[in-house]
Amino acid sequence: MKFWKDFGSLLDLAVGILIGAAFNKIVQSLVTDILTPLIGIFLGEVSVSQWVWSYQLPLMDKVVEIRYGSFLQACLDFFIIAILVFIIVRLVKQLRDKAEDPKDTSIPTPRDIAILSEIRDLLKEKNQP
Repeated sequence: MKFWKDFGSLLDLAVGILIGAAFNKIVQSLVTDILTPLIGIFLGEVSVSQWVWSYQLPLMDKVVEIRYGSFLQACLDFFIIAILVFIIVRLVKQLRDKAEDPKDTSIPTPRDIAILSEIRDLLKEKNQP
């Protein structure tokens, strides 16, 4: 039976990975199509990912391009994904904690029964030698 239980956990993990991949595409689109152009508007550029630092190698006709804009965009993607995953994990944890905490659904003892119980306990104490 343990094998099948572990296999179920493996399926849960696989589903999580697939959902994570789809979630990554959504966040990447959010950053690439919405946030990066907004940042570009304030910085006077069309897209941060197009920022390039070019360097002409001496004694050669080669140009080396360092695409730091793509790196910045990847960092922004990671940051947004990390924040969203953190928020989702916290929400799931709060929901699990709520589900695990059984609320006290017991009915409070009426006052007259509580008094009768106290009288019974006092009579038991009095009758004991």
